[in-house]
Amino acid sequence: SSSSSSSVGARKRLSYYVWRGRKGVMSGAPSGRAIVWMLGRQYEVTPQNNEQWDDFLNDFESRFWFTYRRDFPGLVSAPNKPPVTSDTGWGCMLRSGQMILAEALVCHYLGRGWRRNPYAAVDRLYGQILRWFSDIPRPEAPYSVHNIAEIGRSMGKEAGEWYGPSTIAQVLLRLVSQHAPESLAMHVPMDGTVYRDEVAKICGPEESGEGPRSPPDSCFPILWHNATRWKSLFLLIPVRLGLHQLNEVYVENLLDMFKWKQFVGLIGGRPRSSLFFVACQDTTIFYLDPHITRPFIAMDRDFVSSSYHCSQPRKMSVFDLDPSMALGFYCHDQSDFDDFFEHMASFSPEKHPVFSVAACAPSYASLDFKVERLLEEDQDDEEYALL
Repeated sequence: SSSSSSSVGARKRLSYYVWRGRKGVMSGAPSGRAIVWMLGRQYEVTPQNNEQWDDFLNDFESRFWFTYRRDFPGLVSAPNKPPVTSDTGWGCMLRSGQMILAEALVCHYLGRGWRRNPYAAVDRLYGQILRWFSDIPRPEAPYSVHNIAEIGRSMGKEAGEWYGPSTIAQVLLRLVSQHAPESLAMHVPMDGTVYRDEVAKICGPEESGEGPRSPPDSCFPILWHNATRWKSLFLLIPVRLGLHQLNEVYVENLLDMFKWKQFVGLIGGRPRSSLFFVACQDTTIFYLDPHITRPFIAMDRDFVSSSYHCSQPRKMSVFDLDPSMALGFYCHDQSDFDDFFEHMASFSPEKHPVFSVAACAPSYASLDFKVERLLEEDQDDEEYALL
């Protein structure tokens, strides 16, 4: 049948991606054992173990894949310039940011174990999350490329200019704060350190007596905000792990992140190219690539979602990563955050942690100063552009 032949073809593609090492050298005999870690899930991949292959592919293909689009409604660009109707060549970090945010939202509303059924109609919850990223300049798409570009303009980035990881993190923080998904908070540490007291302020129970408010999207009634409980948390942590190239002392701990149940991915990539990384095997990392241009899709009632998912994992060596990146984590509740915090706190400086945690934030003269400093550092990052 066509479905079985498609599955066989996918396995052949995966065998190439998984078993080939850096620069095309075989990393092990095809009959050997390989462990693939994908966002906290382990897959033991061998040519004889087709079930694990299928499970890995199904997991990978269930991640949201946002790529360049053309012919979408025009977004405002620089003064006296025509509206921009495509993000080809400049929007790869915007799309990478959309992908890592979408992963956090899927974990929040659908759970990490959710899998897309390619043969079923778009279901209500999944379709609503996807529509939030539709390429339209309207409130029902709070995370559209249009809204990202609008916030970017307020930070000095015109449509058509490239973003670094720190900039996209700040833009997404603004958009999530405006949209206010039920029972979900977002936090972007200013200096590569996660402070428990700062997280407690945004996730802890509210002191006001206003009570629960109506959810912005009626298809999510199960997550109406409860003012007495700890909110879920999406952490996006910009880091720079080297000057011009990735410092190898961080590699072991960076790869270890893919084993954490709270990890929702990494955005960064090669110099001048932003990607979304979701899995690793030894020192090979697998990613979703936004550098493909597709036509705009109006997400109407019966739209087809297949172009928002990828069945072909791509790979590169972790040693080829640009040192500037952002790491994403989703903590479902206070216990989940405490587990994340204590895990990170167990790393001594001699172990070269990729970021740090502390109980209390130091006193800064101005939050604006911290944001300004972070964005100035982002200007020094390598530009992200089409390869």
